[in-house]
Amino acid sequence: MRDMSLPLKRSVLLEGPYGTGKTLAAFLTAQIAVEHGWTFIYCRPGKDDLGAVLSTARLYQPAVVFFEDVDAISASGDADDVTKLRDMFDGITAKGTEIMAVMTTNHVERIHKGMVRPGRLDAVLHIGALDRNGIERLIKSVVDPTVLGDIDYDLGAEAMAGYLPAYVKEAV
Repeated sequence: MRDMSLPLKRSVLLEGPYGTGKTLAAFLTAQIAVEHGWTFIYCRPGKDDLGAVLSTARLYQPAVVFFEDVDAISASGDADDVTKLRDMFDGITAKGTEIMAVMTTNHVERIHKGMVRPGRLDAVLHIGALDRNGIERLIKSVVDPTVLGDIDYDLGAEAMAGYLPAYVKEAV
């Protein structure tokens, strides 16, 4: 179970350009959630109904709902869609629920301003190029430790400086 001394972030938006590793973040989040006894639900944009997914999460909480490309709904400009989306996320913060929503976007500027106000989103995290520590941690997370061998992480970081996580992962 989660450490109850830490505040629970109810909703987080991961933003960054294509290739920064937002989908990889979904898989890593799933591993951590399941290891700690949480349900993980991946909501596919354009395929899964977010309202139904959140209702399922309520049944199986504590739960993490991971929704990629939230801007596809939020940017529609349809007032009903935006209101429905805001109402769904306001329900996450209801007392007594243990649901965390993690959303991604490649286009934070397309997110309706009502979605990113304080109180509705606990955090907006920008994902960009990796630093030396990030490159080392990514390598260790995707390569089987039995085949890693002796790696010069400084040299690797120098060679991959400025590259986005998805490209580093593929190069590794």
